Amino acid sequence: PRRDVELAAAAKSAAGAEVEIMIDAGLGYVADARTAIDVAREYEQLGIYWLEEPFEPDEYEAYAELADTVDLRVTAGEQDVTWWGFRELIDRAHVDVVQPDVTRCGGITETIRIAELARSRGIETVPHAWKSGIIKAASLHCNAVMADGIWQEYCVADTPINTSLTVQRLPIEADGCVAVPTAPGLGVDLDEDVLESLRIDG
Repeated sequence: PRRDVELAAAAKSAAGAEVEIMIDAGLGYVADARTAIDVAREYEQLGIYWLEEPFEPDEYEAYAELADTVDLRVTAGEQDVTWWGFRELIDRAHVDVVQPDVTRCGGITETIRIAELARSRGIETVPHAWKSGIIKAASLHCNAVMADGIWQEYCVADTPINTSLTVQRLPIEADGCVAVPTAPGLGVDLDEDVLESLRIDG
């Protein structure tokens, strides 16, 4: 936990006041609400924007204890796969932001249903979008129609799946935005050569 705070402080210092820093704990506190609360309070002093996924997905009591104790935004949901699971995160876990993954929770329509549920409860939605240009494109389309979309998660991993699986690269513009693709479907095409190079025959 002490190292977590040190790294967050270094990131905030390097980024400056104009850049928001979100911390993804990657389930690192498992179900230890007390430790997460102590860390979150230090994050509040640093001006960190949110703490993402501090606990295992169904540790609703730990989430609720954390979210009810600190002012820092608590976010979760990339592991959840049903509308009902997100209802539990909102109503039982008291998270401030939900993060449905369009490739896991049932597609674009279900992501929008989850976002509408969250909005009806006063909760924000930021779709989880990691791994490839396919999920980036799908999440951009979701964000484009969400009534309260605020952020686009944008994978920067230097992997072929992320950097070259789709012909369209969906670059970040100078103003920090990413254009929603307008071609048919999701608006992206697979690079067939890259797809073939990544194929695993079983």
